[in-house]
Parts: sequence; structure tokens; C-alpha cells
Amino acid sequence: MAYENEMRLIGNLGANPEEVVLSSGQAAKIVLYVTKKWRNRQTGEPVQKTNKFYINVYGQPAEFVLNHCKVGMLVEVKAALETRSYDDNGISRYVMDIVVNDWSHRVQILSDPAQKRSSDQPAPQQYREAPQQYQEASQQPAPRQYQEASQQPAPRQYQEAPQQPAPRQYQEASQQPATSQYAKPPKNERWNTDRPFGQ
Repeated sequence: MAYENEMRLIGNLGANPEEVVLSSGQAAKIVLYVTKKWRNRQTGEPVQKTNKFYINVYGQPAEFVLNHCKVGMLVEVKAALETRSYDDNGISRYVMDIVVNDWSHRVQILSDPAQKRSSDQPAPQQYREAPQQYQEASQQPAPRQYQEASQQPAPRQYQEAPQQPAPRQYQEASQQPATSQYAKPPKNERWNTDRPFGQ
């Protein structure tokens, strides 16, 4: 039959880890606040209770805790319970410690409130307004100079050219009557009726 000595706690660090230097190596002390919530069966009101745990961390887990864990972080601790005794004025007293001493135990970070606050911050104002500037540029009407040029009528000189009358000199010449030189001889001349035709 296998025996196990293991406990699991999830809570928030109440302070930054405290480094402890031992002859056997590096160690750290952490304070963990674990809150339990439930509802009163009689009144239906929510109730909560917070317990405070002191945890001793040794070896490589202690190095991880000192380098990465900060106050306020939500962490999961897998540890073991160990008892020790000491003499208090001739009276033996026993203390139970929560110990993390190898990689079968661990301290794992579940969330960091500091990182969450930084990720919730809005993007810089300059970045947010850049797409709006592009949108306004795309909605601007075409340049007025181009529109007015396309709406101008054709040059007046080209439209009126086909409607101009023909030159007056040409019209008057075409309206003159035919020459009457063969109609009758000049008044100052007379026909010679005594002269034979062809002589």
C-alpha cells in the first residue's frame, strides 16, 4: 500500500518571496492567502473566509520562486506536510510546516494581475487615429479643378464654325443674272442688213 503526503493550495501571494540562506543551499519563504467562498443555507447570503499559510521552499523550486513570483500573483502550490518540535522552557512543542523541497512538489504561476492590467490598457492615441485619417482621405471628392474641366462645354469657336454664312462675295456672284451680251447689240450699233451672212 502506497502512502502519500501531499497537499494542494491555490491562492494569492501576500508578499514578495523572502530569501533565506542556509548551509545546505538556497531557500525561500512565501505567504499564501487562500479564500473559501460559500452561501449561508439559512439566510442565502454569500460568505467567505481567508486562511493564511506560510510555506517553506527549498532547492530549485526556491530559485524559481525568488526569480519569478511577485506579490498579488495567483499561484498553485503542491507541497507536503512535515512536523518538527522545539523546546519552549522545558516544554516540547510541535509545529507542522508546509514544505516544497523537490520537483515532485511545485509552485506554478496561474495569473499575474500586473500583466493583465497592462494588456487591458488601450492602444496609443496616435495609432488608433491613424485608420481614421486614411478613411477621410479616401472619402474626399475628386479635385474641383478636374470636375470643372470635364463639365466645361466644347470651345465656342468649334461649335459656331459650321453655322457661319458663306462669304458675301461668293453669294453675290452666284446671284448675278446671266450676261446679256448675246441678247441684243449695243445701242450705238446697227445691223447691216445689206451684207450677206458670213461675210
